[in-house]
Amino acid sequence: MPEQLLRAMLLQLFYAICSERLLVGRLDFDLSFRWFVGLGDRVWDASTFSKNRNHLLAAILDRPQVIEPGQHRAGQVTPPCLRRSCS
Repeated sequence: MPEQLLRAMLLQLFYAICSERLLVGRLDFDLSFRWFVGLGDRVWDASTFSKNRNHLLAAILDRPQVIEPGQHRAGQVTPPCLRRSCS
């Protein structure tokens, strides 16, 4: 399961897919995406993908809570890669 999440996040990065909802829709539509990620007939729900992504990133970063891209702590600068808009 973690490998599948990482592969899906790679597709999201490589194809500039702006949201998890769009990524899950693309996984549902595109058989080559589903093959690369290693999914069968069933595709994740967008909220399930987001929750599992947060758990995976928290485990990787060894932090109890992952900060969403739109949120940031006081005095913390948002990286340029997270500032771009998906228009």
